[in-house]
Amino acid sequence: MKTPHAKRICNFRLKLPTYGGSYFTKKALKLESALATKPKVLHLEMIGEGEIPADTALLIRSILMKRLPGTQLVTNARSSLQGGSVLVWLLGDKRLIFQTQSIGG
Repeated sequence: MKTPHAKRICNFRLKLPTYGGSYFTKKALKLESALATKPKVLHLEMIGEGEIPADTALLIRSILMKRLPGTQLVTNARSSLQGGSVLVWLLGDKRLIFQTQSIGG
């Protein structure tokens, strides 16, 4: 009988809209669910022009701090970061920033 194995890598996209609304609360719940699968690596990708409100950044931090000790967190910013978004990005064990390049000069 085979035993279920944890997912090796979990990709989680967090869009940073200019307006937050209930989007971040829903994403925080999905983040908890993603971590419940006990991944070895969680890639948290942040995209958009907006920012994470400070209260929501603290909520996301508390969720990420409860991950299993063996789960590596890779935070990837695909845009400039501001406000609470920076705090979430800094939580990564490995932090990446990818700049978008304009095409044609």
